[in-house]
Amino acid sequence: KSVSPDRMQQNIQVCDFAISADDMVALAKLDRCWRHNSVPSRGVVSAFVDEDLVAAVAQDASAPATKMPRGKAMPMPGYGTFLSRTAGETRAAVKEAIIAGYRHMDCAQVYTNEQEVGQGIADGLAATGLRREDIYITGKCWNTHRKAEHVRMALNESLANLGCAYLDMYLIHWPQSYKYLPKADAKPDVNCVAPDVNGAAMAPEYFPMLFDGKSPKHPGGGDGKAGTMSNDCVYAPNGVAFSETWQAFEETVDNGLVKAIGVANFTPAHMDEILKIARHPISCNQIEHHPYLQQPKLKEYCKTKGIPLVGYATLLNPSLQGEKSAELWEEPILVSIAAKHSKSVPQVLIRWAIQAGVVPLVKSVSPDRMQQNIQVCDFAISADDMVALAKLDRCWRHNSVPSRGVVSAFVDEDLVAAVAQDASAPATKMPRGKAMPMPGYGTFLSRTAGETRA
Repeated sequence: KSVSPDRMQQNIQVCDFAISADDMVALAKLDRCWRHNSVPSRGVVSAFVDEDLVAAVAQDASAPATKMPRGKAMPMPGYGTFLSRTAGETRAAVKEAIIAGYRHMDCAQVYTNEQEVGQGIADGLAATGLRREDIYITGKCWNTHRKAEHVRMALNESLANLGCAYLDMYLIHWPQSYKYLPKADAKPDVNCVAPDVNGAAMAPEYFPMLFDGKSPKHPGGGDGKAGTMSNDCVYAPNGVAFSETWQAFEETVDNGLVKAIGVANFTPAHMDEILKIARHPISCNQIEHHPYLQQPKLKEYCKTKGIPLVGYATLLNPSLQGEKSAELWEEPILVSIAAKHSKSVPQVLIRWAIQAGVVPLVKSVSPDRMQQNIQVCDFAISADDMVALAKLDRCWRHNSVPSRGVVSAFVDEDLVAAVAQDASAPATKMPRGKAMPMPGYGTFLSRTAGETRA
């Protein structure tokens, strides 16, 4: 619309050029889902339930979000709260993260720091003038709290510690279930262990163990017996059935204590079991995700089922996997992309996750790095570079077993990975140890001295 003849003429002259495909992609990234006309005739409630809520929700409109099957859009990147080494560290870090622009806090019962996270959220809201509804908070229910009464107990405790009336997302942290151990009954090295993860102490009652003179085993959440020899990460019948836990989760939604529910570290087979009985959708699957572990089959499954993915270990956890994260950060393709866009390698990793369709979680206690890690919406990785990054997949997990088990919780279907130095030689998954490159080189038959050596 224009009332100016000159502008009318100008506005109709649009058939003598075309916008390139790359520019169309760039323009698509401007979407903020911002309506100027959402309510007819001076109503007070929007006439729309927007299904395209991929919106900017950070204060400076720089952080995008992804639509969820239930509840509001999830901002990204999210801020991870795992590992608190000193008293006050998490509280200060969460406050700084909110000030930096993060609007998604990823928490968990087992991290044993929810009270500090809650204090940090309150401090951050006070410092920015934001409200609770401006922050997306994810909680996770640990393996020991899988019976219905324990789910309710865990959620109430998390809400109290976080200082919240509700959670935006509540996840089953792992598919395995362990016997519930009251805090007062926890005796490290007798009926549980007290993990210290890189200087961060975790509550021993979350890690029950059966010490039978052999290797320790987790007691199952159902009958308290150990898992099988083939998998001591306990499933039903010794563990609690998914149906009981999921139905208890659904009640939290019905009661308004949780807006959406989901899972973490679940395989397609696990999710199939839940989908058989679910009234409320699986609104999220949080998985380990970085270029060395890309899980394309799991991604495809979740896409077909409409289950959004959230990825932890986006930067490959430098504090826990120093050597491996250094190897990843030095990959020539990542260094090249970073130089091309005048960005850091961590920024490229975060941007890669977003373009791969996964909400990335990142963690830093440095305000400078927090700022840097959220500045990932002003560039895009090209299609060719995304293809090159896909070739980095090694199916390498840094977190394959929950809570000091001895057998991997995963039967990975995607473990056909490139592991040779130049990423050109494929490999096959082995039951133990790293993947085996192929083809292999045979050493049978040596005819002359030095021939085999050469």
